[in-house]
Amino acid sequence: MAVEALGSAHRVKVAPWNDPVVRGWVFQVVVVGLVAGLAWYLVSNTIDNLARQKIASGFDYLGREAGFEIGDSMIEYSPASTYARAIWVGILNTLRVAVLGIILSTILGTLVGVGRLSPNWLLAKICEWYVEAFRNVPLLLWLFLFYKLISEAFPGPRQAISALWGSLFLSNRGLYFPVPMADPIHKWMGVALVVGIVGAVMLHRWAKKRQEASPSPRSSPALASRSACRCWYGSAPALPAP
Repeated sequence: MAVEALGSAHRVKVAPWNDPVVRGWVFQVVVVGLVAGLAWYLVSNTIDNLARQKIASGFDYLGREAGFEIGDSMIEYSPASTYARAIWVGILNTLRVAVLGIILSTILGTLVGVGRLSPNWLLAKICEWYVEAFRNVPLLLWLFLFYKLISEAFPGPRQAISALWGSLFLSNRGLYFPVPMADPIHKWMGVALVVGIVGAVMLHRWAKKRQEASPSPRSSPALASRSACRCWYGSAPALPAP
């Protein structure tokens, strides 16, 4: 009798509105329909408003002239370039900043982490303060704070703070300093520097070998000076033995 009662309980039919499976499907269909209707209303309303205001939509603007400047660009760019090129310049600048930020932050984090374990009390405390100040604080908050401090605390460009005999200028627009301009002579200066370094290293090695082979060793600077005099004058007086 108990088995028959249990079997009859499984065969009991319930109303669709009381069936959890049916209700689940109904709720999902209703939610999807509401989201689709809201999306259709927003898209159609936006298209009607753009048409009423005579504002063109789409990506045709990418081929038009941008008409604005970009301060720093890794590729050639001018106000006459297209919006597509301006966007590409922005992407490249973002990637450059991201790569440099990853490298510098890794180096800084490693140094601060090692410094926090330093036996030097002052260095360990400075690194600990840095970690506690910047940890779990949103970067955007620090950016807003620094921007507010720089824009309010520093003067304008005409009243910029000058340092190092007028070679550095600090204002609310940033730090300005001179940079060398490219000149054809610079590559020859670099070649001369490399040749001088290589010559100095070779001269030092030659003088060191001669010092080791000499029966009465002399100081390496003395041998180097004597070799330089011999190269310049053709001969040099003998140095007294120590």
